[in-house]
Amino acid sequence: MGGLLLLVLACAPAPLPPEEEGAPRLVVEQAVLRAGEGLTLRAARATVDDLGAGQGSQVQAELRAPAADPQAPGAGAPARPPLQITAPASDWDLRTRSVRFQGGVTATRGAVTLTCQELEVRYASADQVDTATARGQVQVVHGARTARADQAVLTAADGALTLTGQPQLTEGPNTLSGQRIVLWLDDERVRCDDCRLVVAGTALGAD
Repeated sequence: MGGLLLLVLACAPAPLPPEEEGAPRLVVEQAVLRAGEGLTLRAARATVDDLGAGQGSQVQAELRAPAADPQAPGAGAPARPPLQITAPASDWDLRTRSVRFQGGVTATRGAVTLTCQELEVRYASADQVDTATARGQVQVVHGARTARADQAVLTAADGALTLTGQPQLTEGPNTLSGQRIVLWLDDERVRCDDCRLVVAGTALGAD
């Protein structure tokens, strides 16, 4: 099943008859799904078909970054924190290696909290998550910084979060906007394309 393993903790009704083509084959209560070492998903209720597609409700998930190459520079650095996701609903498809969270999503990664309407996770292999793409009313809060955009893409390998669609970053009296803003979640780096910086008048001090 493409590396996605379904662990049944408590099972509801038996599989549906095979003649009901396209219908879910299994209904599972308190399901746990794992995609290799990168993604673990828990759902209060899930339906799964024989092609590896399914849906879940009241979902909690944990997304871990790929393991570092022991030969790569900085390999001894602390591991990046996992991305913890909660959402009212989720669906997945093994054929496209994707899991989608919907209905008002909250995701936390260390000190960073992201909220959005939809979050889609794609994994490159059974044990390596590639990207997480947030869409719709995206907001990212990290300490005194608040970022907003229509879309944000988190690259699991380097912790870079790329915001597009009227992105805006606010910190205190300063507001940065541009065509694209990139935040690195593991440090204080920020990159902005076609930037515009607005500083509130009170921050400039009195004459």
